[in-house]
Amino acid sequence: MIIYGQELKDFNKYRVRYVIVGGMAFNLLGGFRATADLDILIEMTEANLSRLIKILYKHSYRLLQPIDPMDVLDEGKRKGLLKHKNMKTLSFLKDNSLSQIDVIIESPVSFAQAEKSIVLLKVDGIRLPVVGIEQLMTMKKVAWRPIDQADIAELKILKRLKKSDE
Repeated sequence: MIIYGQELKDFNKYRVRYVIVGGMAFNLLGGFRATADLDILIEMTEANLSRLIKILYKHSYRLLQPIDPMDVLDEGKRKGLLKHKNMKTLSFLKDNSLSQIDVIIESPVSFAQAEKSIVLLKVDGIRLPVVGIEQLMTMKKVAWRPIDQADIAELKILKRLKKSDE
């Protein structure tokens, strides 16, 4: 069973506009590394963010940051959160577990750009919109932690392998 399966089913059922990014995307695209959290980009509209938050609260997630999550819709407030608190994600932690879903609010790749690159995968009967390799590499180049550097090297290999299969 896919980790976060119920949450992802509900994202699809209630038409949340999202794209899987980060370590889970890396694994779904063919890489392998240990990761426990789910990183997503979403369409930043009031309706979409509200649907997402309702689903997460339904599944016993709570926002880790002491803010109103709807504040990220306001560009000025979002920039203030980034500048003064270095807040690049809304991090939701599931009660009594290590499950964490991070909604990326500061990214070098916009939701619209990520959506255009989507690779649709079906895992355990769940349709998963996963960011494409190029866009994922762009995100990882900006983060540039040692793990991101290793992921980029592997993504380049995966990209070459996919081209040779075509």
